[in-house]
Amino acid sequence: MKSNLTAMVPLMLGFSGSVWADTAALAQAEMQALSAQVAPCWNIGALDKEETKAVVTVEFALTQKGIPVRDSLRLIGAGKDTSATVLKAYDAAKRAIIRCGAEGYKLPLEKYPQWQSIELTFNPERMFLQ
Repeated sequence: MKSNLTAMVPLMLGFSGSVWADTAALAQAEMQALSAQVAPCWNIGALDKEETKAVVTVEFALTQKGIPVRDSLRLIGAGKDTSATVLKAYDAAKRAIIRCGAEGYKLPLEKYPQWQSIELTFNPERMFLQ
């Protein structure tokens, strides 16, 4: 969905991972707000010890109302690892995105072209560092 990663900057946000967004278009506070909206639904307590080591990046599309498009969610980052461990971590990330986005994420509508496609990185180890 995104073609130019060099124009993107990752924002590391403790337990909720990083959000890729066009920094010319979305303010750091807006990227933090999105991560903060996803975080409460990310249940790493359901993951075993090995699964909590898996860092996954999920790409997904959003409607103009900020609701995740279910069919658009895809795992784009976990290295070449497609083990059951990574897939369980990916499932937990997907559930968090869908559950917390059910009513729509609060994002500035005027910037929809910049946030209609999002990459969100989930790193369980960062959760324990907070």
